Order: sequence, then C-alpha cells, then structure tokens
Amino acid sequence: MLAVPVVRRRRLQNMQGQGTWEMPEQGVRRRLGRRRDPHKRPRRTTSRHPLPGLQGRERHPLHRLPRNTGADLQRVPRSRNEMKEHLPNDIPQLPGLVLEEKIGEGGMACVWKARDAATENLLAVKILKQDPADNPEDRAHFVEEARAMSELNHPGIVRCYGLNQHGSLWYYLMEYVDGYSFASLLNRKCHLPESDCLLICESVAIALDYAWRDFGVVHCDIKPENIMINSEGVVKLTDLGLCHTFHLRNGEEIPVSDQVLGTPAYISPEQIFGDVEIDCRADIYSLAASLYHLSCGRMLFPKLSSEDMLRAHCDNARQAQDPRRYGIPLSLGFCQLLEAMLVKERSERLSNWRDVYDMCIDVEHQVLFKPRASTSPSSLRLEL
Repeated sequence: MLAVPVVRRRRLQNMQGQGTWEMPEQGVRRRLGRRRDPHKRPRRTTSRHPLPGLQGRERHPLHRLPRNTGADLQRVPRSRNEMKEHLPNDIPQLPGLVLEEKIGEGGMACVWKARDAATENLLAVKILKQDPADNPEDRAHFVEEARAMSELNHPGIVRCYGLNQHGSLWYYLMEYVDGYSFASLLNRKCHLPESDCLLICESVAIALDYAWRDFGVVHCDIKPENIMINSEGVVKLTDLGLCHTFHLRNGEEIPVSDQVLGTPAYISPEQIFGDVEIDCRADIYSLAASLYHLSCGRMLFPKLSSEDMLRAHCDNARQAQDPRRYGIPLSLGFCQLLEAMLVKERSERLSNWRDVYDMCIDVEHQVLFKPRASTSPSSLRLEL
C-alpha cells in the first residue's frame, strides 16, 4: 500500500502551520519573482511522536517515511466519472458503495477500497471470490471471520461492520486503515529497530489479550502482512480469516483436521500437528516469528520450501541462529523475549499475553533474565 497519503497529509499540515517545521525567517521567505536556493531547507524542530505517552522512544515506523518517486505516482482523477474510467471492467457492483481500487487479494477473497455513496466515508470491503455454492468450506471460513471481527471492538483490531450478500456475492464492510502493513515497511527498510519491534509486540499483546480473554478468539495467522499501522501511529491487526474460537471440551475427542491452516514461515508447531485445540499460545509463537523477521530482515528458517519450513518448526533439532549474528544492534533481553515466545513445546512457552507484555516492559527497562533451561528447545538458539 502506498504511503503517499501520509506524506501529503504532512505537507498539508506544514502549509497550515500545524507541522513540525519552522517558518523561515522574514529575510529568507520566498518572494514573488525571486528564486530560492534549492539546497536550503527550513530548520527542523524536535519531532512530535504520533503516540501519546511514548515520546521517549528514539524512532517510530512513521518517522522519516521514504518518499515515493514520481514513477510510483498516478494522476488523481478529478471527477467520479473520470475515476470510473480508470477502474477495471470486472469491478463488482454493490448497493450503496462506490468501489475505487483493489488494495489486497488472497486465495479466498479480495479487499477493495470503497466509499459510502450516502456519507462519502471511506471503507474497506472484503469480497468472497468463489461462488459459495462451489466451495462451502471457504464460505464457512468467510462467515466465521466476519462474525468474529464484528464481535471485537478494540482500537488495535480492524473493525467489521457486518456481513452482507448481494446476488451471488458475499462481502462484509471493514474499517479502512489509512496506512500500510509492516511487510511493506520491511521491504523498504530491510529491518526495524528494536524499539519499533517492542512497540508492535506490546500493541498486539494488548489487542489479542482482549480477544482471547473476553471472546476466546485465536487469530491463527499472525504475520507482518496482517499487522498494520495507520497515519496516527496506531498498530492494528487485520485478516481474521483463519481465526478460531476456543471451546472448553469436557472429555470430548478433538477432531484432527487434514489441512494445515496458517503461513509456513510463522506457524506454530501445534497448528502443524493439529492434534490439540489451539489457544493463545499459538499466536504468541507466530508473533515472535514475525518479530524475528522484522528485527533482522530474515525469516526463522529462510531458503526452505513450505514443507521443509513446517518440518523445521516441529523438529527439536532445528533452531534459527541468533539475530545478532546478522550485525543488527539488538539487546540480549529482546532476544531472550523471542526465545521464550518461540519454545516449540507450548506447555513451556509464555502462557498468556499479559506475560508477553510484562516481559516487553522489562526489556525496555533493561532487566536481565536468567538463561532458559535447555530441556524444552526453542526455535531460536541464542549465543549468551
């Protein structure tokens, strides 16, 4: 997703005197008919942090956002009729909505940026691609995702506004996030600083603690593509397409699925085995695998096929190397946090999101942790 709206908003704020750039002095203000030295730039004051209460952090993902080149920009249509001419011919027609552009697509569904015809508010619309009659299993997953998202009302989770059907099309409306995913940010910056990774970990822990504690919801597909940040600096989770609602079973046999649902690079071992009902500890593992990728720019088990990645997550002898070996300045406490979240045996892993959050706070305060016992291997091998 392009970050142009963020840059344009900052420029507009600067023109209105609301930005963090000082107005040049009277003697160097540009006058009509005079040329300005292109090498001179206005002085910059101390930048404001987009999240209140976190001014002490050194950097933030929105800080010094890389600008797009002119080749990446397209002329904005001036009217709605002109905008329709730029859209593909197979654009879905939904009542009360004007679909503007496709912003995401997966194997089961696609996501469109849309505008409410009555209120002009921006929305995101997720549309099931296949005919529900041809694939009832995909429809069941789609309905479950809409149901779970509509129940969750948290600033860290993208809001869902209900499931709808128009003819043979099934779709639901979502909150539109004016921002980008951390996967796209990773493509630009190669890796993120530790302070940003801790911010992501804390934000996701708070959101999923709410989802797990109050509704028993497990996301099941935590990865950089599904973690977004909006223009105000708020981290948001999206895409609960594989979400699972935990049910307490009294002596009932747990059905074992023949399909492995998840992304191979970040999936937990218990999701691969499928012999137990998953809980929040599966998301804790997936978040740690995502943070490893974000912090050093490499996956836990790179250069492997999908099947070999699944085997590596389950094999006690397979461990990813210490991320500090890639030359990234990471603290020992942060690496120990990832190690504790990536324990292959879930009974020895961090057991809940509050423990994850508390450990993040300890890492920020440079608290030293005792080395883990080697009886339960982790997917991360640290060099102490």
